Amino acid sequence: MNKNNIETQFPQVSFPKLSVIIPFKNNENNIFQCLDSVINQSLQETQILCLDQGCEDNSFEIIQNFCENDSRITVSSDFDIKEIKGQYVIFLSPENYLEPIMFERLFKKAKATKSDITYCDYSDYDDQVMQKIQSNDLKKEKIPPKHIFSIENDECCEDFFYLIPDMNGCFLYDNVFLNNHSSELFDKFNDFGLSFIMKSSVLATKITFLDAKLLNHHIRNFSPEQLFDDFEKIQYFLQKKGAFFKLQNSFISKWLDLFYQMEKKLPEPEKSVFDFKMIQRIFPCFSDLDKFKKHPLHRLLKKHNFSENFKRAWEDMPESIIPIIIPVDKKEEAYYTAVTIQSILEHTDIEHFYDIYILYADTLTDNLKDLLENLTQKQIRVTCVNIESYLPQNFSPKLARLFACHPFVVGEIFSFYKKVLYLKPQVIVQKNISELFNIDISDYTLAGSFADEDLTYVENDLNLIYETFINTDVLLINLKQWKQNNFTRKCLDGLLVPLQQYKRPIRDILNNVCRDAIYVLDTKYQGQTHLIQNEKYEETDCCLPESFHIINYTDKKPWIVPQEELMGIWWSYARRSPFYEIILFQNTLEQAQKIAHPPIFSSKIPLKIQKVLPKSIGKEEIMQQKNQLYPLLKTYIKEAIKYLFSFGRKKKACKEKLQKIIQEISKQINNERPH
Repeated sequence: MNKNNIETQFPQVSFPKLSVIIPFKNNENNIFQCLDSVINQSLQETQILCLDQGCEDNSFEIIQNFCENDSRITVSSDFDIKEIKGQYVIFLSPENYLEPIMFERLFKKAKATKSDITYCDYSDYDDQVMQKIQSNDLKKEKIPPKHIFSIENDECCEDFFYLIPDMNGCFLYDNVFLNNHSSELFDKFNDFGLSFIMKSSVLATKITFLDAKLLNHHIRNFSPEQLFDDFEKIQYFLQKKGAFFKLQNSFISKWLDLFYQMEKKLPEPEKSVFDFKMIQRIFPCFSDLDKFKKHPLHRLLKKHNFSENFKRAWEDMPESIIPIIIPVDKKEEAYYTAVTIQSILEHTDIEHFYDIYILYADTLTDNLKDLLENLTQKQIRVTCVNIESYLPQNFSPKLARLFACHPFVVGEIFSFYKKVLYLKPQVIVQKNISELFNIDISDYTLAGSFADEDLTYVENDLNLIYETFINTDVLLINLKQWKQNNFTRKCLDGLLVPLQQYKRPIRDILNNVCRDAIYVLDTKYQGQTHLIQNEKYEETDCCLPESFHIINYTDKKPWIVPQEELMGIWWSYARRSPFYEIILFQNTLEQAQKIAHPPIFSSKIPLKIQKVLPKSIGKEEIMQQKNQLYPLLKTYIKEAIKYLFSFGRKKKACKEKLQKIIQEISKQINNERPH
């Protein structure tokens, strides 16, 4: 029997034309389609080697079923280039499936051109919409007319890394070429991804492009850490081979685009961690280059370039970072959150970094998120995180906002922290919170201050222990314990119970789910205003507001009842908040609307306030009554006058009317500031 007869014999293939290497790990959703498309190729003289990279799902069983019916397929956990028998080789991802003539067309093209690498075009397959979509990473118009090139073609170097695809499967390698460069291309990790593709393309003396879409790729995301590793590997490789300067422009542009695509896809807070790693590991390579300064990623330097020490802390001093979670259930709370952040800022120290995350569902506009994140300064960083992607499928953002269930999902979101500090936006921080954060709760899940609640309700209705029943507006959460006990699922399940049985659903559910793992904090860490004012604390010193680390305005909100005794503390921080005008306007509006008399003055809302106010407020009338005029109205009227004058509305009649109003107000108001 001659060689030709051996080559065409099936299923026994002693000298295959093509070897297909398929590394797999937990690919049960796509591996059947992939293998089915491989065994049904028009070119049948193939060796198919499946590499098990630590599979934990049913992928292995699916492949075994194929092995029983096709002797060309073998499974191994180790890769050895000596096992490759084919004249040409394809490294195929399980996320790919092939057009029936792919092997035949690539093989014929490679034989005709005698190329080290021959590759085809591909289509992405979007599983969500169940259809193929156009791939955009190839710059086919830059490939030479005969579709043959290498780094020796100077005209191709400017766009070299845009001339080849980003994933394996499209590439047919000459086996002799692979053997000649095995020491540079293969390593113990059996990685045939982006690093392998780019390094082999640089080493090839002839690369040929077959202009046909013969491969279909199920869209998946690169691992962020893998992307960093690949970048550093390829950069080192290019420098070692003396090709970095020649390919520098293409290399920089391509990798900036890859990092940018990854950054856009990641949800918070993974996006922020990724940003910091780029700043630390990647940006120093590009910082002086014009291409980088013009790229959209350059904006991250402006956003995050507030503290070199903070950046280093992520790698060198993670224990110095204090993660703080603040939920925003409605738009108005965004402004009060800024007041809480202001109070944190004024009590920071140089030894700690305060990583503040604002959790929201569908409550914040893009404009408002930008304004909040712009509060980043000195030792604090502010990041807005949409919790929608962390909720169960049947749990809409509207439902999440209605239930204010933000604390339930912190364990899912902040997996890279050991513990977090959770603060409602109704609290004011009066001292450095590092002391509170550093309390050892390793044996507990939750830490909070005692909640003043009816004994019968706690012990009989909720079946909890009164002495360990805590208020949940200020919490220290042990994320390790939280995740181990699956408390996110248990808390969300608690919302399925009729909520009428709870006085405060979130507080009561948290106490119930974590009942055996609650640590009660000293009262100084959460002074509740109604308890301070009623002097229910045992220690005399703790009755003084300044002795509390945090004041919690649980029952009486300062923006609703600003004239009460302790509300002035909250307003002292509010005045320094960038949202003071808005808070003032909202507060004035609410109070003015309670007065039943007809308006004697109306005006448009100032434009800078209009931009961030909830749409429901719109254009409103401000009203007053001689004996019941609210003190904050004076400040608003003064601002309204400035606004009117700035637009040239200085008619004599208008001036006289405004002056008359101010005179009437002045007779009744002694203080210009809210108490």
